[in-house]
Amino acid sequence: MLRRWKHLKRGTTYVEDSRAIASSDIKEEDTVIVYTSEQDGRQWVREKDQFLDGRFEELEGADEYDSYQKVLESLNRANENLARAHKRIANLEYALTPSNDTKIAYSAEFIFDCIFIDDNGDYHDKKILVPWTTIKEIMAEILEFANEKKAVLK
Repeated sequence: MLRRWKHLKRGTTYVEDSRAIASSDIKEEDTVIVYTSEQDGRQWVREKDQFLDGRFEELEGADEYDSYQKVLESLNRANENLARAHKRIANLEYALTPSNDTKIAYSAEFIFDCIFIDDNGDYHDKKILVPWTTIKEIMAEILEFANEKKAVLK
């Protein structure tokens, strides 16, 4: 559970991050409290005895604050996912919008190798190029289909 504290002299508030065992100048093996300022995000370490000697008072509503933090983190993740989805949609719409870039990219994709037989019965290889207007029509159909599906999902 998240615990929030208020420094009585300064009125600043802190979130208790953890408790740890000291291994240096503080008394070795003493428990210390690691806490973060809600005002500027700086982290502090203080011996447990000093921290609990009356300089700080625990604030009520830590459970609500903890729940708020979890909801906020969840919303932030959802926002990141939404931003990625919007970028993907924009990229797909760009890819399906006729332009010089898409014409260059797709023209090579719409060439088909065919074999045909002439009047003498000889086989010949021929490349069939799909016209740009047909490619644009295909792109428009895909966009229309996607927009219809988008409307259904709303």
